[in-house]
Amino acid sequence: MPESFRWYIAHDKQHQAMAVVKQVSKFNKKTPRDLDLLLIESKQLKSPKKSTFLDLFRSKQLLRLTVLLASNWYVSRCFAFGSLLY
Repeated sequence: MPESFRWYIAHDKQHQAMAVVKQVSKFNKKTPRDLDLLLIESKQLKSPKKSTFLDLFRSKQLLRLTVLLASNWYVSRCFAFGSLLY
């Protein structure tokens, strides 16, 4: 069973993606859409920017959430370590 069109596009395998579109359109007895348009549309859906660690501190909401989760983790680990010593 072939992978989906989106999977092939996400992994930069345009030739296999076009083969899947042709196969599906043949099965459905329809003419395929312009494959170049499909490739252009799918490339526009990709996010151009990768996230970094610093993105956690860029907005107030993410900063607050990051600090709360980090402090929650720290306190729970200290409590667990302290209970092991007792």
